[in-house]
Amino acid sequence: APEQFAGFINAMLRLGDELKMFASVEFEYQGRCGEDAYLTFYDLRTCEFDEMMLPEDKTYRIELIATWEMTRETLVEKAYGKTQIRLPAREGLAVLATRID
Repeated sequence: APEQFAGFINAMLRLGDELKMFASVEFEYQGRCGEDAYLTFYDLRTCEFDEMMLPEDKTYRIELIATWEMTRETLVEKAYGKTQIRLPAREGLAVLATRID
């Protein structure tokens, strides 16, 4: 019902900034194995671009893992430092950066 939705929006606007941020956040999960591999799972987050912060003095291959299709494709052959990656903006994706040097 439009009245209920308007009430919900008005209540959200009255929340403090921290609560507004919490209510609108999309989760991603990250892990790493030392400096050998970095993994980010985006779950329901559907971004078109993201940045990975990798060590400047090591080189990595960055791969996209489509968890529903069970496929992998290379996004960047040789990455290091702050690296922007382009994603297909859909759910269920992961990015794996594996050290190659």
